[in-house]
Amino acid sequence: MSHGVGKKELENRRHEYERQKNVPMGMQLGVSRETEQVAQNTTVHIRVAEAKNLPAKDLSGTSDPFCILRVDNQEVARTATVWKDLSPFWGEDFTLHIPRGFHNISLYVYDEDLVGQDDIIGKLSLDHKTVTKSVKGVDGWFPLQ
Repeated sequence: MSHGVGKKELENRRHEYERQKNVPMGMQLGVSRETEQVAQNTTVHIRVAEAKNLPAKDLSGTSDPFCILRVDNQEVARTATVWKDLSPFWGEDFTLHIPRGFHNISLYVYDEDLVGQDDIIGKLSLDHKTVTKSVKGVDGWFPLQ
């Protein structure tokens, strides 16, 4: 099953955001939260915007990146694959209902391979303290490890 996004859709998404120039390999990510007192859960809004300067993982000199979001190592969401792009734009929003006592939210960037196992490109992890320290959440560019 392909999770790709068409060029027209990518261009529409790309125009919604102001692109930054000369950013080292990293992700633009926005995370905000709301607390549901009754359910003892936290609603987390995550925007996976874009990445810059990803390494080429394919023989063609490009990558086919997509992201997996995990909360405490449990997969909770996946972006579309952006084919043949080292500075992909996703512009995808996710709303997650997670336990208030979560430890971390991680974003893994992979290169999708049609044959064999997908290659990991990088990872970004935000701990509970980082996500919850500000009512406004966090927003900005984060380096991938």
